Amino acid sequence: MRRAFTLIELIVAILVMVIIGGMVVPRLATTTRMEQEAAIDAVEELLATYAFREAMSAGQQIALWQDPKSGDLSLLVKGSALSTTGDVLEKQDWEQDRMSDPVHLPTALRLVDVVIDGEPVTGSDWMAPSVPGGGRPSIELRLESDLVEATVLLPSSAMTPLRQQQGRREAFTREQVDLDGGLRGERW
Repeated sequence: MRRAFTLIELIVAILVMVIIGGMVVPRLATTTRMEQEAAIDAVEELLATYAFREAMSAGQQIALWQDPKSGDLSLLVKGSALSTTGDVLEKQDWEQDRMSDPVHLPTALRLVDVVIDGEPVTGSDWMAPSVPGGGRPSIELRLESDLVEATVLLPSSAMTPLRQQQGRREAFTREQVDLDGGLRGERW
């Protein structure tokens, strides 16, 4: 005698699969969101490292760069060979900063807008170099996916980036004050 599944057994099996799927799918979405949030945190950390390296460099040029092939964000330094007396012998091209790893964005997370010193940048091959003795540009990066949308800002005078994200409280920002004119017009 040949045994087959009854209609009730089939309904119970489908119901069990739906319940298990209902528990697994939200966890996968949460995992993807956490991966994207971690990537945005890594971009913030890379911008903070950029600001720190630029502030601590002794005239060495630092740049934030997006690799057009991989889409990774990296810090670059402009190398130079020094003689024993400290004189610069030759300038070398840009190279990857050894103190920081490139940031790889997950597939679903896209770098939508790049604004350097208030000017929008087009294309995926861009660089934001510092100017030796002249500071660094302000940088604004907007990252977007189906699950998250965030803008990471690094003003030219700040050491830490600011993150603006829907549903997330913004950090306290300081206002620049011209101390030459005094706080309330008093003379220094």
